[in-house]
Amino acid sequence: MTLAKLAKEIGKAAESGTLSPQEAKMALDKLSQMKVMKDSYKSGSVLARVKSSVAEHLLPKNVQESKSSTVQMSKATKNLEKAHSGLEAAVPESSRSDYRGMIGKVDMHVDMLFDKAKIPDGQSIMVHVREDNGMGDLMLAVKTVNALKEKFPNLDIQVSLEVRTIKMDDAIAKIRGETKNSGLPAGNVNAFDKRPSDAKEPGMILIMPDNACTEAEHLWSNFQTPPEKLMVKEYGWGGPLASGGLGSASLGIFLDSRLTHISDTQTSGKGVSEMASHQARDLILNGKSPEDYSASNKLYFAYAHMPNPSAGFMKSIIKMNDDDKKDIDFFMRTENHIPGANWNLNVDNQGLHFMDNFGGKGREVDDISFNLLKENGISKVEVIKVKREIQTIEVENPDGTKSKVTRLVPVKNDDGTFKLEGSISHDVPGAPSDGKTLRIIDCFPIPHSDVMKLVEHSEPETLITGNQSFGEAVSASKSFFYEQLPNDISLGQQMSGLAGTIDPQFQQVMEKMQCFEGKMDYESIASALKDPSTRANFREYGAKVQEEFDLGKRLELKVKRGLISHTTPLVKKELEKIEETTSKLSSEEMDARDELRSNGTRVRADTPIPMPSGQFQQTVDSLASPVSKLIGTLDIMH
Repeated sequence: MTLAKLAKEIGKAAESGTLSPQEAKMALDKLSQMKVMKDSYKSGSVLARVKSSVAEHLLPKNVQESKSSTVQMSKATKNLEKAHSGLEAAVPESSRSDYRGMIGKVDMHVDMLFDKAKIPDGQSIMVHVREDNGMGDLMLAVKTVNALKEKFPNLDIQVSLEVRTIKMDDAIAKIRGETKNSGLPAGNVNAFDKRPSDAKEPGMILIMPDNACTEAEHLWSNFQTPPEKLMVKEYGWGGPLASGGLGSASLGIFLDSRLTHISDTQTSGKGVSEMASHQARDLILNGKSPEDYSASNKLYFAYAHMPNPSAGFMKSIIKMNDDDKKDIDFFMRTENHIPGANWNLNVDNQGLHFMDNFGGKGREVDDISFNLLKENGISKVEVIKVKREIQTIEVENPDGTKSKVTRLVPVKNDDGTFKLEGSISHDVPGAPSDGKTLRIIDCFPIPHSDVMKLVEHSEPETLITGNQSFGEAVSASKSFFYEQLPNDISLGQQMSGLAGTIDPQFQQVMEKMQCFEGKMDYESIASALKDPSTRANFREYGAKVQEEFDLGKRLELKVKRGLISHTTPLVKKELEKIEETTSKLSSEEMDARDELRSNGTRVRADTPIPMPSGQFQQTVDSLASPVSKLIGTLDIMH
């Protein structure tokens, strides 16, 4: 008797009551030990396919409620009720009238059904990432690989790369270096068109960002079984279930488990002394012992691309520390030269000038005058920065064409350290001789491990940009200023919106701490930062994000869901029914949003679009049947 016939017989016996569910499960376990393999089972997991076949027989197509209260409900009926109650519990009242809220909560609930499931043996996934603006774009893939390898050490992961502004060899080296401790073989990281011929076919592809792989797509068309796909975009601009962020249908933010135990960070010379970059370490400590540095200095870490947020952050910190006698150190950029960002910091006998050089014209966009420094107890300014030069490199585009990209790159000494610019030091006219020293240390780039050291061992206030640095800052519950670039306005809006659920005044403070162009209201910000309630709100904010928006956990569930769907036809069939319903909701939401805009209504990217009355219950009713069958199938399989 074939495996399929055995499976059907077990299913019929369980359905008729000849076998109890427990006995049927035991029979399945015995069946899984058999070495018989027919042609229909050559691909995928035999066990998964057998269990799928049996499960299909164990779930009756029509479930009738018992009219007698004394008659025990069938398993299928219990699962249907469980599906109804689970969906209703998963979607709180606040999300029942909001399309994206409904979509997001339903998808999270379905993901959670796979929490205790196991990935089928022998599976492989591909992480495909496209770099558009430097090495930082690769970190989403790095964190994905590290998180999944930590959870699933035996899962085969292949990394596929597209690059736009850096050399492919440099991108491959970056990924390999940042994932080497996870156990990912170096040979598993390759250009998208150099996939090894002996690589396993992936059961799932994670695509970053969600509009990547336009050139790579045709290379994957020869897979024998089309893989499941999950689109992931770093910011909140993508459609529901495709974007990282804090929206009602966002996938979440990558957190760092090394930092989530921290409620407050502070300057630690000992922590700085542990940095891998000895040059950066020595520039910060400046000849002091770690203990003396901690006692005499405050260290602030900033990572941003543009001049205005950098100036606003510095002025706010200087003002906040007006009564503090400790010296102030900023570890931050003083210049940039990338597409859309060309600026530098100049210092003269009047103060610090943030110059925008876009288009070849130097234009001051903000400044920190010596009068401001004097008023806040600073008597000396020092700038220590790496010497850089403009380098033009030729990169190969995904379509095979080539283009030239210019960037600022550090000039290196023979020993591999960075050359430094000449000493820049100015005394502040009229300031007391015993005043504080303000130092700006620009020693970028540094390894990501050193970025984490600086996040952990600097003051709570920090300046960040983008999704990745936000995840690191919020993991340590930092009080963060945010450089809100044009491509991440939605994420900035989500950040401040979440702050409003803690305290409306806290939302106003966070909005003031976000900047792209223009000048920050640094005096108002400094006043808020001096208020202990602001720091308490940032701690609560960090805890809330850590509890509700853990992207690592979400991707773990997504990978389980995708690979089990890929190997189990019955699971795939029910998931397709669920996804058909949520896709319909998404289309209705987009149509409603477009209609509002066509009528002249201003609709932000994160503006909730209300669902018609009764839509919630109608959606639950349509989802209950496939969800109940999914519950039953997963119960039998695992």
